[in-house]
Amino acid sequence: MNPASRPVGITVLGILQIVRGVVSALLGLVALGGGAILTSTIASSAEETLAGGAIMLIGAVSIILGISGVILGIGMLKLKSWSWIGTLIVQGLVILMALVDLISGSGLNIISLAISGVIIFYLLKPEVKVAFRR
Repeated sequence: MNPASRPVGITVLGILQIVRGVVSALLGLVALGGGAILTSTIASSAEETLAGGAIMLIGAVSIILGISGVILGIGMLKLKSWSWIGTLIVQGLVILMALVDLISGSGLNIISLAISGVIIFYLLKPEVKVAFRR
């Protein structure tokens, strides 16, 4: 299947994953740098040093997830079957985290839950599976 015959929804998902990945990686770099500054220059107590380390960890995870998002997005645009599987796994994890958030009493991730559900529903449609040779 060439890009001209690729379903529009796959193109949209691929582009959105790339954009989200770049934003996530950039925010991760900011968090990594901010955490490093907090830990090395501003921190005056053990708690502040620990907070700086936690911010750096969150930044590193954001960078890894961002790079993964870019790779998955490019794979979606190229109709690679591994990107279909990877996106299903990532969206499943997002749903799991959103459900944990809901159970804990916060409803902040309800939108993420809904969006991930729609993405999984779309990726499991027969015509989309065919595009990824599934």
